[in-house]
Amino acid sequence: MIARWIIAILVAAILSAGGGYGIGYKQGKGRAEAQANQATLAALTEALATHKTLLVDSKAASVRLSKLLAERYRQDQTTTQELKDALAENAELRAAVRYSDRVVHILTAARQRAVDAATGGLDGALQRSDPVSDE
Repeated sequence: MIARWIIAILVAAILSAGGGYGIGYKQGKGRAEAQANQATLAALTEALATHKTLLVDSKAASVRLSKLLAERYRQDQTTTQELKDALAENAELRAAVRYSDRVVHILTAARQRAVDAATGGLDGALQRSDPVSDE
C-alpha cells in the first residue's frame, strides 16, 4: 500500500514538474517573441523616422534647385537680351568685325558669366577654374 502511495506521489511530482516546465517554456517563448517583435517595431520606427527626414531634406533641395533654376533662367534672359541689344546696336559694323568698347565690355562680361556658370554650377557649389584668357 505504501508502494502505491510512493508511486502516486512520484507520478504526481513528475506530472507537476512536466506541467510547470511546459507552462514556463510557453511563457519564456512568449516573452522572447514579444522582445523580438518589440525590437522589430523599434527598427521599423527608426527607419520611418529616417525616411521622413530624407523626404523633408529632398523637398528642401527640390525647392532650392527650383529657385536656382529660376534665377539661372532670369540671368540667361538678361544675357540674351544684352547680346541682342549689343548686336543690333552696331549691325553695320559687324561686317568689318569692329565693335565699340561698350559692346566688347558687354561681350566679355557675358562670356565670364557663362564661364562662371559652366565651371561653378548654378549656385557656385563647384570649384571654379582660372578665367579663360583672351589669347
